[in-house]
Amino acid sequence: MNGGYLKRYGPSDPGSPELEALGLRWLGAVAGGVRAARVLRVGQRELELERLPNSGPADGAPEAFGRALARTHAAGAPWHGAPPAGWDQPAGSIGLAPMAFVPAGRAGLPWGEFYATYRVEPYVRLARDAHQFGSGEVAVFEVLCARLAAGEFDAPQPALVPGGAARLHGDLWAG
Repeated sequence: MNGGYLKRYGPSDPGSPELEALGLRWLGAVAGGVRAARVLRVGQRELELERLPNSGPADGAPEAFGRALARTHAAGAPWHGAPPAGWDQPAGSIGLAPMAFVPAGRAGLPWGEFYATYRVEPYVRLARDAHQFGSGEVAVFEVLCARLAAGEFDAPQPALVPGGAARLHGDLWAG
């Protein structure tokens, strides 16, 4: 393992080591952006990543991190919900939940419509079908999604974000 961090995917896990590796490489390609763990090896059901050293906050570190994160976001994405380059499947996962990507034919969706359709509604349906949400909870999300899709919360991205979609991937973790 060469001192890296090995992430294993169980046989029923929906995640993909290949997809995660593509996303991390995409993040790491931003000059002056947040340092992403380097991908050391992609296996059938595992991903080996560079182990980053733990460190405490140092003078100026939070501000430097914020500036680097802003550069990463500003590097942009082709469109809201686009998969990373090299991924040709219609979906991936976020944690243990499935996550659909927006196909190129729907590129250019306004943020609110994208977020309602591809990020909120699918998870509300999963929660409803698993009997974790009742009709009252679902109704609250239906109102929210209608407002999102209508563009009520849309705002233009800063001019420094090409194409209007920020570069995002997964979560921030301490692995």
